[in-house]
Order: sequence, then C-alpha cells, then structure tokens
Amino acid sequence: MWKMPVARAPAFLLRRILSCAIAVAVLLSASVQDVHGQGWGLDYVWQLLGYDPPAGNGRWQTVGEQDFDRRVLKGTLPALVYFDAANGCDGADGVFTSLSARRKGILTVFRVDIAAHPHVARAYDVKDDVVFVLFANGRAVKRATAPEVLERVLTKNGGLYSDERFLAEMEAFLDQK
Repeated sequence: MWKMPVARAPAFLLRRILSCAIAVAVLLSASVQDVHGQGWGLDYVWQLLGYDPPAGNGRWQTVGEQDFDRRVLKGTLPALVYFDAANGCDGADGVFTSLSARRKGILTVFRVDIAAHPHVARAYDVKDDVVFVLFANGRAVKRATAPEVLERVLTKNGGLYSDERFLAEMEAFLDQK
C-alpha cells in the first residue's frame, strides 16, 4: 500500500480543502448571506484570497471604507453606489442584481451599509435615507434618493410599486444627461 510522505500531507490537504471551499462557494454564491447582507459566496472567496471580485461581473458588491476609493473612485468602470440606510432592504437585492446584470461590463454596482461605514456616507452627504450616487472618473456625477425614485415609480405605475418599474426608473436615472 502506498503512503503519502508526511512532509507533503499538510500542503496536499490544504489544496484539497481550498478546492472544496471554492466549489461550495461557487454553488452557494447567489444564495447565502449573513445578517448584514454580505454575501459569503464567490466574491467572498476572492476577497479571502486577497483579490477583488471582477468589476462589472453582473452582480452587485458590498464596499466599505477600506476599499471604497480603490474600487469605486479608481475603478475602471463607472460605479453606481447604493448607500443603504435601510440595513439590507430585501427588495433592493433583486433590483440591483438585475441592474448589475443588465449593465455587465459597463457599470459596477456597489452597496455601502451606512451604519457600518459612516465615514463613507458622510463624505457624500448621506445621512439617514437611501441614496443612489453615480460615480465616473473618480467623482460623483449625479445622485437620487430612494423617495425621489419611488415617487416616480408610483406616479408612472398608478400608485403601485413594482420591481420592474423601479428598475426602469433606475435605468432612466443612469441614462439621463
């Protein structure tokens, strides 16, 4: 019977465990989140390994004080930042995942939890309301609050809310000059 040399066992086991962890993360990347809405999927594995998740990858990403400048202001693509004062509004996940997928490769969508990252929020005059800010070439170029967008949704949709209408209003916000 063949025996693995003892000196190689730890490296072999580490590679095996890492391979399994990556496989599990890929399978669960869209469905597992902690209590703060932070995904524990493939983006999390990228970060554990010391890499940024690919920009414009069709999924929205969480960003904080430690990486806001590097990923948003110095990023290669324009960035829509969703400053979240509602602490992980469940309805936003579907809308911004769809928006990120529709604009894949031309826009990166980020979320900032303003309770966890108040310095970033204060830098862009975000207080206690959900705010959307579009960044391009290292600066904020336009902004809208959730109540402003919601008012347009309700006005155009007979007083009713729908994710599809909200998504359409967010795209109109991005496209207006």
